[in-house]
Amino acid sequence: TDSGYLYCIQESIPKEWEQFHKDAQNTGYSPSDAPNTNNILWASGDIGAVKGSSPVIADAKVYVNCGDYVKSLDQYTGEFLSNHSRGSTKYNSIASPAYHNGSVWCGLPDSVNSGTTVADGKLFEGEWDGHYYCFDEVTGEELWNFSANGNVQATPAYEEGRVYFTSWEYGQTYAGSVYCVDSNTGNLIWNQSEIVYNCCSSPTIYGNIVYVTTYNFYGEGEIYALNKNNGSILWKRSIHRTDSTPTVAYGNVYVSGGCYGYTDLQTYCFEATTGDLKWNTTPGDGIGGWLCSVAVADKKVFVGTALETEDDYTGLNGTCALDAFTGELIWNSKYGGSSPAVSDGMVFTIADGRVYAFGDVLAIDESTNEESSGFESSVASLGLLITAIYMMRRKRKD
Repeated sequence: TDSGYLYCIQESIPKEWEQFHKDAQNTGYSPSDAPNTNNILWASGDIGAVKGSSPVIADAKVYVNCGDYVKSLDQYTGEFLSNHSRGSTKYNSIASPAYHNGSVWCGLPDSVNSGTTVADGKLFEGEWDGHYYCFDEVTGEELWNFSANGNVQATPAYEEGRVYFTSWEYGQTYAGSVYCVDSNTGNLIWNQSEIVYNCCSSPTIYGNIVYVTTYNFYGEGEIYALNKNNGSILWKRSIHRTDSTPTVAYGNVYVSGGCYGYTDLQTYCFEATTGDLKWNTTPGDGIGGWLCSVAVADKKVFVGTALETEDDYTGLNGTCALDAFTGELIWNSKYGGSSPAVSDGMVFTIADGRVYAFGDVLAIDESTNEESSGFESSVASLGLLITAIYMMRRKRKD
């Protein structure tokens, strides 16, 4: 656009895991099959993938936020396909790309983690200075902007002509707010300002409920369930501090939280309408973290683990799969750890500048024509791209 706010990359892209947390409602759930083991199909080289960012998948491609660039890889081999400049970025934003109708976007230059939501012919996104914007999807024309209280870093959620987003006030109050505005005009419909702590997460919409979480610098955070129509608080529960965006599936809401060195790292499952705790992971297991939004598919919860130091609170330490109904560990891996994405029986995640693709596979060694065990036996170092031919053993849904 003339304002320089948006960077648009033309591609032919159908709908799959098309934006952060799967869809415009940020549900985080995919009807896809998902791997039963920690087999890694491929790992890219170090392409500068932003740790903490979540990849998106469409048209057999994986799109990745790599700072000043959006890069694409082949979904099934990890082969590097394209490199597109998105202009200079600030604040080490972990905003995820989004795509729709042949175009890909990846946040505003001054965004802090706020990715683009595409819906109803419009683009919705926020900037750190406290503003959310709406642009025409085709022309890039700014249609409206909304001034929130304090700072914003959420990826907006959209449903039925309404947009939902959050803000928090960086200062002595550390108060959070949740907003609902008309998607055509930007006019405020309701504002829930009784959120006690920092509301840094993106909202999730499911049914008549909006779910948000909070980050408390000095103690426990919370997960809230709000009435979608008026913003009233239906229930809230204490969890470890988090920026994690909730995921809704199977009548439950899933979320992870915790900051290494300050609190335990845990993943939680609550009944979606009542807020009753169904299960949580054992504190000492270190599953989850404040920066990881879980993905749910095929009766499994996919979540990253954190590895943080005094100088870096965004480190990643692997990926886990949990039973969605019991929380029992199904598998874990020392690779990846960012908010996962699920597509076509595969789980994608980021760490160390690389993208990792998990899936149930049978790898064929081209030199011997014999089966091998996959990633560990095929690659001598993480800097190499797997070149084996993979025969995917995944069920196809009609």
